[in-house]
Amino acid sequence: MPRLLLLFLAPLLLAFTAADPEPTRVDGLHVRTIGLEGRAPGQPVVIFENGSLSPLESWGDLPDKVSDVAPTIQYDRSPIGQSLWDGKPGTPDHVTARLRSLLKALDVAPPYILVGWSWGGDLVRYHAGAFGDDVVGIVYVDPPGQSPAASVRVLEAIGFDKATLDWELDHLKSATRELPNAGADVTPIDDMIRSGLEPDYGEVPAVPSVLLISGKRTPPGPEEAEDIGFEPPYDFMIHWDAKLRDKLARLPEWVMDHPDSRMIFLPGSGHAIQYQNPDIVLDAVRHVYDSAMDHERIASLEPESPSP
Repeated sequence: MPRLLLLFLAPLLLAFTAADPEPTRVDGLHVRTIGLEGRAPGQPVVIFENGSLSPLESWGDLPDKVSDVAPTIQYDRSPIGQSLWDGKPGTPDHVTARLRSLLKALDVAPPYILVGWSWGGDLVRYHAGAFGDDVVGIVYVDPPGQSPAASVRVLEAIGFDKATLDWELDHLKSATRELPNAGADVTPIDDMIRSGLEPDYGEVPAVPSVLLISGKRTPPGPEEAEDIGFEPPYDFMIHWDAKLRDKLARLPEWVMDHPDSRMIFLPGSGHAIQYQNPDIVLDAVRHVYDSAMDHERIASLEPESPSP
């Protein structure tokens, strides 16, 4: 697939990696867990949420390193990776319901720490709003913070308008049709941006959180636009800079409600921070875990079945 398209759909950079030869499926979802059998009472479990169209392997060996700190759960959303297609688009509400069902099937009680990359970063914010006090920490790994208003605002800042946004969405949606079941993961994002309705995350708990934002630009080569058959009407680098500035203005709000939260800007890292700077992501998880363990609420939590 041409690199220009991959730059628009950054999570695809790692989407087609080596898969487990014998996947373990629970409730139709491909699952990988580490350390659950040795979990201490009340100990948080770290749950990883993948980027759009990306399988659980897109985290590399980060979950193995995190498992030295806490038990971990990775999974593929339906129908990405080796999970089975459940016939429903992956809206945030549906993905959250499937995750809750998975945790119940695994008999994994709260508390939870959520770690999400790219679109998965947006999804863990939805999860936190739905799970409430079951969540004691969040790590956002370069989330887009999808917002219809921001998408239009960025284009207007460089001299374009919503018609350009619709054009871009049409071309990206067309290009992803060649990918198996891509619509299940891409269509809900497309629908949300086109609707003009801002995301409703619910009541996200005020918990220790870390927001990691990448800042390295990777411009496409001239031959790549020719390969894909279309070229954006705007300068890619100017648009990229405008998107980054807008994101840096909006997303710090996600980590302002708890004194142990922090935001880290990584100007030398690309979107796949977990590959290019894995130790920074690991330190973020450790920080959130340690802060959560110091919190009085942890001591009062008794093991129980996941919320229905």
